[in-house]
Amino acid sequence: MKKMFFLLILLAAILGCTNRDKMTKDEISPMYYSLSGKVENGVRIIDVVAYKFGFNPDIIVVNAGDKVRLRLTSLDVTHGFKLEEIGINKRIEPGKENIVEFYANDVGTYEFRCSVFCGAGHMKMRGWLIVK
Repeated sequence: MKKMFFLLILLAAILGCTNRDKMTKDEISPMYYSLSGKVENGVRIIDVVAYKFGFNPDIIVVNAGDKVRLRLTSLDVTHGFKLEEIGINKRIEPGKENIVEFYANDVGTYEFRCSVFCGAGHMKMRGWLIVK
């Protein structure tokens, strides 16, 4: 029991120290991240889970030219997934799978955010799409 408690505290400390919610586009180096998801029939499929107050994964990596399918789900309340540069703004209802498809045409790093107010930590709920 003590070991489990210690591991939980250690995990919370590690996650709390990453401060990804404060990272800027310039602080993310694409070379440190491997490709996300799996490719099936020429489509890169990535499962994205929204929860208070984050996304998992919060960094999504694809190749330029990939056709990308995001399977969006929520663990708790209604969230949103907004990736402005690509023209995506999808509502994510709990218990439902929402599909978003797009082509990752332009190399770059793009921020995505929750677009539905979900509580006090809503403004910190964001992530990054890296197109290599």
